[in-house]
Amino acid sequence: VYGPTISRSEGQHDYVCVVLDRRIGDLTGWMGTRSWSDDWDDEPYWRHIGYPGDLGGQRPSYQRDIALDGSFWDREVHTRIFHQGDVWPGQSGGPFFAWWANESWPRVVAVQSGQDSDENSASGGAHMVDCVIRARNDHP
Repeated sequence: VYGPTISRSEGQHDYVCVVLDRRIGDLTGWMGTRSWSDDWDDEPYWRHIGYPGDLGGQRPSYQRDIALDGSFWDREVHTRIFHQGDVWPGQSGGPFFAWWANESWPRVVAVQSGQDSDENSASGGAHMVDCVIRARNDHP
């Protein structure tokens, strides 16, 4: 990616799975994933955690009740998701997540991708979920 902007395709796939040398979720708790559905557009279900640069990148920022809006021109398997959450450079990769009934851990539907004064974007969809499944299968 060559900034300061990213292309539509880059915005659809702006995530990565990191494999650590130990299962840190056994200590901190796990988050699952769920593929984005446009049925959730404009519903304020979502929470976000990130490390914004305007706070020095050393302290986390937590927000709740954020509405997300999936891109109507992208397929849900790989999509950009727009929002008006309070994000700043440095929060990229931070999860957007919620809890579902009868589940004990939250599910991530997207990660923070882009920020500007008009509209912010996240990346998610079935391809993100597939990336996580593959990482967990290849590195149990």
